[in-house]
Formats: sequence, C-alpha cells, structure tokens
Amino acid sequence: MAFALRLLYSQFIVKVPPPTTSFESKTIIITGGNTGLGFEAAKYYLKLKASRVILACRSLEKADKAKLELEQTFAISGDIVETWQFYEKARTLPRLDAVLLNAGIMTKEYRVAEDNESTITVNVISTFLIAFLLISKLKETAKIFGTTPHTTIVSSDLHFLSDFSEWKSDDIFAPLNDKKPARMNDRYNVSKLMEILVVRHFASLYGPNYPVVFNTVHPGWCQSNLSNEIATNFLKKLENFMRRKTEEGARSLVLATTFGR
Repeated sequence: MAFALRLLYSQFIVKVPPPTTSFESKTIIITGGNTGLGFEAAKYYLKLKASRVILACRSLEKADKAKLELEQTFAISGDIVETWQFYEKARTLPRLDAVLLNAGIMTKEYRVAEDNESTITVNVISTFLIAFLLISKLKETAKIFGTTPHTTIVSSDLHFLSDFSEWKSDDIFAPLNDKKPARMNDRYNVSKLMEILVVRHFASLYGPNYPVVFNTVHPGWCQSNLSNEIATNFLKKLENFMRRKTEEGARSLVLATTFGR
C-alpha cells in the first residue's frame, strides 16, 4: 500500500520542471541514447547548448539513426553529436562533464550475456564498468576546468519491491546466475537495488568532497519500450493511464547531472 501511494503521488502530484542550467562548452556521454529517455535527454542537452553529446550504444546503426534525427531537429552538423561503441575513446576527450548511464533492459526470460544473467550484465556490471572506467577523465576535467562533473545512473523506485534474497550468499552473482531458481519477475527490481547500493557504498568510501558527483535518479513511470517484453494487456492499459511522457521523464535525468553535492 505504501508503495502504491508513493507511486500515485509521484506520477500525478510531483511535477518536474524543465532543466535550465547551461551546458555550454560541456561534453556529455549518454548510454542508451538512441531511444526513449536517453534520446529525449540528448535533446535537452542540445537545447542547453552542450558542445558535444556522445550517444554510446551497443548498436552503432541505431545510434547513427538517432544522431541524424537530432541533427535534423536542431539544424546542427559536424562533431556536436557523435556515436560511439567503444569507451576507450573517452580517454582522448579534451574534457568530460557528465556521464548519463541510462542503458538497461527488463526481461522475463533467463538469458546469459558475457557469463552472467543478461539483466545483471546490462543493468549492473556493464553500467558500473563504464562508470569506473570514465571516472579518471571526469576527475581530470574537474581539476583542469574547476567544474563538478557528474556520473548519473538511471535507477527506479521498483527497487523497493525487490526481494533480493541472493544477498545472503557469499557470492551474490552465483545465485543470480543460477537458471533453475531464477525469479525473473524480480530481476529488474533487484538490478535497480544493486545500482543504488553500489552508489551508496561508493559515496561512503569517498565522502562529500570527492570531485565527481556520483548519483542515481528515478524518472518515474515513463513512456518507453523498456517493459515491452513483459507487458500484459492489463499492464499496457495501466501504463497508458499512469505513465509520464518520455520528455517529462528525461527532465529528471538531465537535472540529476546538474545537482550539487
């Protein structure tokens, strides 16, 4: 009941204002930026004068299609919008001001991706691998330009519903990777809780004076393709009634990359 009331309040009472902070001269990396919330966030960064917006996607074909649409929408060309598949290129950037880790999946099927269950691979392992690989460039930017760069991870209030009994194991990933007892209806929720726990642990290790803001953001229940695989007819009808517009959800993502400590 408490979660339901929180959800109703969040969806119908809370209004997120459009971001207004300038991103002039700044460089942004967005994972999962070719569609949904990530794509709408990219639009906001361009509206707010970002000098460089990098769409980091698993599929360069999809990323290039999104890049073309952004360039046509904002009548821009050249190197303002780029598409990347390999994060090693980030080391060559003159600066990096915000990393928006938006890529994620929600699935009801047990699948293996790079030796782990796919939800954990994409939502947790890959997300934090990218985050920690890019921290040195963010710290360098903070030192050179006197700014406060951000690493923002898109999480979800669904973490409140997770059971996460796997935490009792000495090796958390072992039960999560065991197909037989896998509870895939809870897996997305678990992945979002793991994200929040890792960020909290990171914050406790390095304290409030760390040069990079490391945070999570919950955009609310938004229009996207995320739940297509698990959606029942009832859920689709409920989503149509309750979901925020994708653009409204993207506001939260962009705002989270502007907040101070």
